[in-house]
Amino acid sequence: MNRSVTIYDDLLLEAPPETERAQAVIDKYKRQYFARKTKKNEALLHSQPFESHRGGYRMIVIVAPFGDGLALRESLSVFVSLIKGENDPILDWPFLCPVTFSVMSENSKKRVSRTFFPYDTTENEAFLGQPKGQRNAAFGFQDFFPLREIKEYSSSGEFFISVYIELSSKHLFRGKNRKLIDYFWIFAKADWLKCFSIAPMNKCGYQMLLHCPKNVRGQKIRDECARLAIEDMGRYLDSKEGEVAILDATNTTRERRRLLVDYCRKMTHQPPFRVFFVESICDDPVIINSNITEVKINSPDYKGHMSEEQAKEDFLKRIENYRMQYEPLDEDLDEELSYIKVINAGKSFYVHNVNGHVQSRVVYFLMNIHLLPRSIYLSRHGESEYNRIGRLGGDSPLSENGLKYAQKLREYFENEDLSDLRIWSSQKIRAAQTASHLKDLAGHTEFWKCLDEIDAGICEGLTYEDFEARYPKQFAERDKDKYHYRYPSGESYEDLVARLEPVIMELERQSNVLVVSHQAVLRCILAYFTNKNRDDLPYLKVPLHTVIKLTPKAYSCEVEMFKFDIEAVNTYREKPGSKDDEALSVVVEWTPEAEQKK
Repeated sequence: MNRSVTIYDDLLLEAPPETERAQAVIDKYKRQYFARKTKKNEALLHSQPFESHRGGYRMIVIVAPFGDGLALRESLSVFVSLIKGENDPILDWPFLCPVTFSVMSENSKKRVSRTFFPYDTTENEAFLGQPKGQRNAAFGFQDFFPLREIKEYSSSGEFFISVYIELSSKHLFRGKNRKLIDYFWIFAKADWLKCFSIAPMNKCGYQMLLHCPKNVRGQKIRDECARLAIEDMGRYLDSKEGEVAILDATNTTRERRRLLVDYCRKMTHQPPFRVFFVESICDDPVIINSNITEVKINSPDYKGHMSEEQAKEDFLKRIENYRMQYEPLDEDLDEELSYIKVINAGKSFYVHNVNGHVQSRVVYFLMNIHLLPRSIYLSRHGESEYNRIGRLGGDSPLSENGLKYAQKLREYFENEDLSDLRIWSSQKIRAAQTASHLKDLAGHTEFWKCLDEIDAGICEGLTYEDFEARYPKQFAERDKDKYHYRYPSGESYEDLVARLEPVIMELERQSNVLVVSHQAVLRCILAYFTNKNRDDLPYLKVPLHTVIKLTPKAYSCEVEMFKFDIEAVNTYREKPGSKDDEALSVVVEWTPEAEQKK
């Protein structure tokens, strides 16, 4: 995935702090700099921090304009340095993502690229390990690009360097608010899907200016980034691993959309790739204001970089700049295109020329989400008799402690005072008993078969000790790959997430909902809303006698956990070989465990 920084030799401290696109620009890289041999001009240029991907590794790019070390005054040197970030505890270390530096020519010359392949050794800990100080030692190329050739690659005084961070699918799916990707990942098994973003700068003060149609330099940067993103997308789709790509860009003009369609049609892939556009139209001032207040000013583009008023003013100007060049999708002029128009945040839709399964799934997803504030409450049933003796599955009733929890759960929701609460419960006895204590607090209570616990097949009613003794090979296979393992005559977690697709889509449509279900089922729902990967999904912690409150937001999902002071057995089994099961917790930021409100 491409990531970028923007470096200005004379505006370095004002450069935007994060970006979505690998676009390092050294502005006003003047010819006379090369003639000077003073120490001042041999100084390093440091970018502002940026992320490898949303919620990923934080890093900076360091450029030595006149070379470094053995390449001093011979070559331009480029390096990357990992810096301390808030998500470090949940990232994989050491950092082993290949990093490609490329020179981007204004004159259509051949693109020059070099890739640094990190590898794990004790000696490289200072470069690739989790930062212990503010930042790690830098790695890259001293002899990246000959100084004598720079003028040939720049005619306007600007020299472009792209930085490409090659991420695995595990990295990609840790990003926040990637709902469409999450949907395909879990429910459509899309290991073959990636998102490519066109965002030359993380603007923060430059946003409005960059998108002004009269800004020739800004247009040039946007076009170059669009070209690179489309080329990256094309290479991915043309590879064996790539089947679906999301191009994250506005594509507000008919010309830009035509460029994209023509590019895909020219590709030699058989069958040809289909292009599907998603257009969001909003003319409701209430929704626009809510979107700006709740979404945009809290986005990574703005949050922490300017005041709310400044962010709002900047974004409104950006909207106006887009309006000046915006050409909406048209039923007649764009008759051959496939698209969906989402009007006023889902109040109505217009779907045109949908082709194929993937496009149908995108339409299904977009027509089942909303932006209204709400919370989703998840709770396992109270402790059951089978829980007490460690047996799998079954349909046993609640234990004495389980009944106490059901009563406390009622008290909790009396304090929540939700007039629009809906309750969805599994049809198993233990879940129905738990939910029955709250029936009169909800406007509607439903009992869903698809919320029943994972089917353990021939292992239903066994303890784990019995399972291992009777079926040692099956037990070992389950420990080896718990997500894909299917109980004989039963289900796997993979089967379970497919079964839960209607539940997820219905949760996206609803307001406040309490789901009373089982450990495996709630793990799948949590994996969707908290962006967990398949390896971790079967090991998420969903303890008994605990309410987990999910509050979906624009760029994250807030998770709160309320542990009730009622004794219950611990049914959690750690991942084999795991040294730190806390890394598999449901959320990164936990609220302090608290007793039920009084």
